[in-house]
Amino acid sequence: MNKEDLRELENDIEEALDGMDYEIPYDTESYIETKDGVRYGICEVTFDVTSFDDSIPDNWDEDAENVVADAVREWGGSYYWEDHSIIVSVRS
Repeated sequence: MNKEDLRELENDIEEALDGMDYEIPYDTESYIETKDGVRYGICEVTFDVTSFDDSIPDNWDEDAENVVADAVREWGGSYYWEDHSIIVSVRS
């Protein structure tokens, strides 16, 4: 995965989150990591839960996970939660 592909992955995730029925405050950070000789594109999506208001339902995390999972599936990647962040990983 190169930086251009990584930016496209990040855009796909952002478009998925921005397409939800309500806005969730979040930031993304992307980078390339090599582990055991294998390159991975990593995109971290961190949700700013301190900025949440009454317009965000209690099941926001399930909704966010569903749209991110759909976006990541097309890249053949995987994801996991860490605190209030979804960490996406795509093997090069």
